[in-house]
Amino acid sequence: MTIALSRNVNGSEAVRIATALGEHVDRSQPLLMDGGEVDQIGMAGLQVLLAAKTTAAGVGLPFRLDNPSKPLSDMATLAGLDDLLTS
Repeated sequence: MTIALSRNVNGSEAVRIATALGEHVDRSQPLLMDGGEVDQIGMAGLQVLLAAKTTAAGVGLPFRLDNPSKPLSDMATLAGLDDLLTS
């Protein structure tokens, strides 16, 4: 099941994403997200995505961020987190 990121990935949205991703890890399900609708993302959102990718690698689960929007790609690049955009 793919987790769709909302238009504004702020602190409260980051908590929602972290909870959903934690449930996927608990069920040993791949961490798949769609970033196509993201218009704005802050450091809290990037941090939870990075933590998800790191966690997935640590437990041997796939991590994929599909369809990253331009604002999401730009912020990841600006923060030096380009590796979020690659599987």
